[in-house]
Amino acid sequence: MVFIFPNCMGGVASFNRNLINFTTLNSQCFIRVILLEPEGDTRPKFTDEIRADEVIHFSYSALEKQYDICLRLLKNVGNKPGCIITDSNVVLNMAAIFNPVKKLIYLVHDYFYVAGALQYQPVIDVAVAHASLFCDILLAASPDYQGKVKYLSYGVELPRQSIKKQAGPALKLIFLGRLVEEKGVKLLKEIDALLSERNVPVEWTIVGKGPLLGELKQSWSQNTNVEFVQAADTASVYAILEHQDILVFPSWFEGTPVSIMEALSRGVVPVVSNLPGGTRDMVTEDVGMLCTVKDAAAYADAISFLHSNRDALSNMQSACLDACGVRFDIRKASDTYFNFFLEQAARTPSSKQTAQLIQLSRLDKSFLPGWAVYNFRKFRRYLFQK
Repeated sequence: MVFIFPNCMGGVASFNRNLINFTTLNSQCFIRVILLEPEGDTRPKFTDEIRADEVIHFSYSALEKQYDICLRLLKNVGNKPGCIITDSNVVLNMAAIFNPVKKLIYLVHDYFYVAGALQYQPVIDVAVAHASLFCDILLAASPDYQGKVKYLSYGVELPRQSIKKQAGPALKLIFLGRLVEEKGVKLLKEIDALLSERNVPVEWTIVGKGPLLGELKQSWSQNTNVEFVQAADTASVYAILEHQDILVFPSWFEGTPVSIMEALSRGVVPVVSNLPGGTRDMVTEDVGMLCTVKDAAAYADAISFLHSNRDALSNMQSACLDACGVRFDIRKASDTYFNFFLEQAARTPSSKQTAQLIQLSRLDKSFLPGWAVYNFRKFRRYLFQK
């Protein structure tokens, strides 16, 4: 089983890592991980341990020929039967050019990946989504996905011992995610201001990394009720969550946010944007509250309600713990995924017509010397930068 994904912090890396680390079926296959590291990628690296048989760091540059990148990647994938599990267009290009012997399983995390699934449908053996919505979207968009799309629910690591929640006078609010615009991080300050006007005492913990960290720290510089944290790994995230009351997650673009599952698993009530897909699957009225997207007042209303109704908060926290134990146990989910991967690997490969799937530029063709293309593009980049 060859898992290929970007080497950066975030839900995609956590998703793959959890599947690999928690399956009990790892003795039935060799697990190779290829971490994609494009030149110039400034995102924080993924630091959690991945318990695979082999981990390869695959670096490449936009100056290289696409053909050469794909050929190098193919050599790392290998020529033995099995499966490639990925969500990367680089891998899809490789499959379109070389048609590897392994089955290609494409992960559809959110709307962003739907376009890739539709464009590269001929090389994808099966698309897997962990929100039922995206299976329905693919089936509605392309009849070719009949029998080629699968919904598999996901999970997170459950606590090893029981968690007792007891909220204090000031509610402990946490944001957990990348510090980027689409996660709604700038709305957090507006929510805090509204809560202050209503005399609702809160303490914030903002956990994450990203390009907006400096701007956020500046906007909160006059506040004494906030702490910015960069967790070293998933275990550190869980340790922080155990002491929080409410997850505030005003994102406006999501598939199946791992942050919500992680919060549920530690009895942290999700107050989140009302987005279609995995969010609505997870956040039912017994465990959390859905708010209008980009509406700070809606978030303040939800938090104010939970502040004034501590019994409701306590009941929701208990329901979070119960629901996660039943629905989102990663040990069960990872074995379900690996059983599916093993079934796919055992099936006879279908014939694929991939020649016209992608159109390589003139510089990316196989017959041109790679060193010449690289230097030409490097010189052209230098001219444009000047």
